[in-house]
Order: sequence, then structure tokens, then C-alpha cells
Amino acid sequence: MLRDRVPGPVPNSKQLGLAIRERREDQKLTIEELAARAGVDTSYLSGIERLGRNPSWSKLTRIFQALDVAASELIERAEQIAHAEHANGDRAA
Repeated sequence: MLRDRVPGPVPNSKQLGLAIRERREDQKLTIEELAARAGVDTSYLSGIERLGRNPSWSKLTRIFQALDVAASELIERAEQIAHAEHANGDRAA
């Protein structure tokens, strides 16, 4: 249930980009290989991974398919990254 979830920071596009990059690296794919598989420009994919570029849902879907991963899995990983960043920020304060 959604109400049972612990409230916390909502992941942003930069954290989703980090989750995509982690999965790509886990699969030992270069950015060029993933871009070709997903049918997106390499510089566009690089912008998603490194700069948190805000991609369209259709392009994200192609990236998820090229990585053979469910969208929910990468979104969950992005949530974990957001929580970790939030916790690290709290300790620094």
C-alpha cells in the first residue's frame, strides 16, 4: 500500500540518470552501445546520465527496454539514491 511507505524525498531526473548509468555499467555496456540499442543520440543519453536531463517518457521506455529492465526497478533505485543523498545532506548540516 502506498500509505505504508516511509515518506522521503522524491527522486529527480538526475537520480534516475544515475540509476540508468549504474544499470548500464552493470551490464558492461558503453554509452554508445546503449544509445544505439535504445535508438537515442549518444549525447542525449549522456545528458540523461550525467546532467539529469529530463527525457520524455517514450525515450525513457526505449532506454528501459534496451537495458531489459522494468521502469519500476530503476525508479526504485532512483528513490534509494534520493534517500541516500538526503541522509548525507542531513549529516553535513
